[in-house]
Amino acid sequence: RHTRYWRDWSSDVCSSDLQIIVKGLELNLARNAQGGSNWDDLAKAPEVAAQESDGETPAAEPAATSSSAPALAGIAVGGVEISDAKLTWSDQQAGADYAVSGLDLHTGAISYGVPVEMGLGFDFSAATPKADGRVEMAGVVDVDLGKQLFQLNKRSEERRVGKEWRSRGAPDQ
Repeated sequence: RHTRYWRDWSSDVCSSDLQIIVKGLELNLARNAQGGSNWDDLAKAPEVAAQESDGETPAAEPAATSSSAPALAGIAVGGVEISDAKLTWSDQQAGADYAVSGLDLHTGAISYGVPVEMGLGFDFSAATPKADGRVEMAGVVDVDLGKQLFQLNKRSEERRVGKEWRSRGAPDQ
């Protein structure tokens, strides 16, 4: 229910001392039968939201460029810790309800172009089709922003669907 962070304001980039910690997050997302969501207003750029409230037609957003990657190169985060988070998705348009609870995510230091140690665990449930279980995994995540590719290496994984656990560990490397 609180977020704690630290930033070295004397520099233009985040320090590796920055720790992102989120405890007890509850996020409830929904889409109504007409397709509108409860986060539509948050997903718009501030300029677009201001233009729409003024009755103006929003300008087209510029296309993303590959030059955005170098801006990320100077960002370093000492780690991310999300604990006991709960996420729900209710989609009236599709008639689907999903929930993730007990979500715990822990990472090592995060720097552009450097693999990141990660551990993740969560319970899940779905109303239609009826399903529930738990997923736990750990490993090293490689991120290639240019290709928009995330890869989990050296992983161990446990899944429980209903009452049956399944495990998969990485071979020794």
